[in-house]
Amino acid sequence: MSIFYSKYFLKRIQRRYREKPVLRTKVAIKGRRQDQYSFWIEGNLRIVYIQDGADVIFTDILTHDEY
Repeated sequence: MSIFYSKYFLKRIQRRYREKPVLRTKVAIKGRRQDQYSFWIEGNLRIVYIQDGADVIFTDILTHDEY
């Protein structure tokens, strides 16, 4: 499996998160992001990603309320 990061994701994570992530359970997202998944890293912060075959692409970092 390869993991890739969008430029948007890298910019947002630098602004929002300064510590080492602790990954939590992945969750399929509903609504306009229904083809994406997320996992919890701390507090209210979630990382959003998509799967492309064996690859994972991190696309955003946001709070649960921003879904």
